[in-house]
Amino acid sequence: MDINTSKYNLNYTFNDQLRDIPENPKDVLNYILEEKEKLKSIKEPKKRVEVLGKIGSFARMLEELDDAEAFLGEALELINEHDLGVRLWVANGIRLAHVYQWMGAFDIAEEMFFSIVEMCEEKKEISEYLNFALQHFGKFYFDLGEYEEALEYFEEAMELRKTIGDDSLIESTQFAIDVTKKHIKEDNVINFPKNDFEGDNLKDPKDILEMVKERVSGNEFLTLDDLNQELSQVTYNQNNMPKAPFLGLNPAQMHDILYRPFEFENNVFSVNLKSNQLSEVPLIKQAYYFLNKLKEANELKATQKGNLPKAFVVEMYNEFFGEERYARLPNREDDLPQLTRLKHLLDMSGLIKKRKNKFSLTKKGETIVDKDNSAELFKLIIDSFFNKWNWAYGDGYSELQLIQSSVVFNLYLLYKKVNDWVLGEDLGRVYLDAFPALVNEVTDSYFGPEKEIINCFNTRFLDRVCLPLGILESKEEGKGFDRQVFYKVSDLFQNIFSFDNKS
Repeated sequence: MDINTSKYNLNYTFNDQLRDIPENPKDVLNYILEEKEKLKSIKEPKKRVEVLGKIGSFARMLEELDDAEAFLGEALELINEHDLGVRLWVANGIRLAHVYQWMGAFDIAEEMFFSIVEMCEEKKEISEYLNFALQHFGKFYFDLGEYEEALEYFEEAMELRKTIGDDSLIESTQFAIDVTKKHIKEDNVINFPKNDFEGDNLKDPKDILEMVKERVSGNEFLTLDDLNQELSQVTYNQNNMPKAPFLGLNPAQMHDILYRPFEFENNVFSVNLKSNQLSEVPLIKQAYYFLNKLKEANELKATQKGNLPKAFVVEMYNEFFGEERYARLPNREDDLPQLTRLKHLLDMSGLIKKRKNKFSLTKKGETIVDKDNSAELFKLIIDSFFNKWNWAYGDGYSELQLIQSSVVFNLYLLYKKVNDWVLGEDLGRVYLDAFPALVNEVTDSYFGPEKEIINCFNTRFLDRVCLPLGILESKEEGKGFDRQVFYKVSDLFQNIFSFDNKS
């Protein structure tokens, strides 16, 4: 989209995740900072709402979601307080719903989009916003991976935009339709890691042949068996030579890491589950609370959609999740993805079941509760978490399945690099150095594929795996655009993982 200003380039395009990507993020940031300064002297409500709305929209594009939510939330409050009209409310309501969508607060976003679409259909004075509401609702379902529903909304938006005759709007919706149809076609295709390494990771076959030639040159009496033996020895040496990007692991070890399911005993580390700290692991505490609740209640009746009942969702939120970043009181299970993940992990571990739309413990679950065996529960949870649960669920990044397949290497990375506080971005760069070919799996991003991989690694592995499992600690420094997150391994990590004599 072209947005002309005399001072800044605020133009943006859409990537194949349908996210708006600024052509010049630095210009966008400077524009936001300038508008914030202007805001200090603006008192007139309508003008203030206009500036707040622009800041919120561009802050979202830069993924400064806290700022975006705050500015757009203030805009809606001013509209309500000064009765500035439904048109302004809808315009900024769409923007705020989009922010909640990017935050992963899908239930809030869904209710807002649904209400806005209804309002636009019923009120003639805001009917012009219906095509925008439908377009954004389509993006909402696209983010959820519900491509058929997304396509329906995009096609409705297209019909309206054709009657309006705005070529840029038509082009935007056509792009969304084309991308969505492609995803529908490829939805059942799973990308597995390629069976190769790049850069410093493995020698080119031609290089290996040159090494063999060098070793046997001048020897006129070598038989074919001798040549085969020399080639085998060179290949063996190459596969067992430590590589710097792999932090000292060799290609043979990396092959085992990437192409085998996670096992507690592997060629990199062993795990000791005798630690008395396991009962304090956040995910284990949540699991025991869930299981004990089922034991006390005997069973919990599911909602019509088959989800956990609202009262239990709110109870879990208050007990465990209310202080988390982006925390909002849930109305239903879909508002609390951490609980949805826990439910599925317990189900995948064979500890709970749902029969006749009621949740209850399995025999295995009853045994875990009765014996209060944190080590066994931790082992079951880890197996399900690493080998069965899809880490990419609902995080909005490219698939990047390798980040989960490489979990053994990821843990080894923590051992090598995170004994003291380390910036999350630096850890992501170490990971990217090991797997540079991942950039080919990332769609266009305004910060580039490297930045997306770093952010995805931090979110998917550090924040959503390591912190709930209690193997990392984190701290934040700075706020807003200056916010940085640092990590270091916990005492639990040092107690249960043993890398001695393994690598």
